[in-house]
Amino acid sequence: MEDFQADICPVCGHAGLDYEIRDVQEDVLVYPWTCPQCKSKGDEEYTISFNTHVIHSRGRENNENET
Repeated sequence: MEDFQADICPVCGHAGLDYEIRDVQEDVLVYPWTCPQCKSKGDEEYTISFNTHVIHSRGRENNENET
């Protein structure tokens, strides 16, 4: 298996790929890229897995005061 790295062109080794808008497919996040040096194109893929919830604001926690 090849030793691919994020933001490094797997064809010529150039650091600093140009990325397009990302796409979510099932549990994979896909970033299409183009290498500005050799003009190769491809996708970086990242596996998405649940980690935790981050609560930014809470709704009503208790309804005691409602009639």
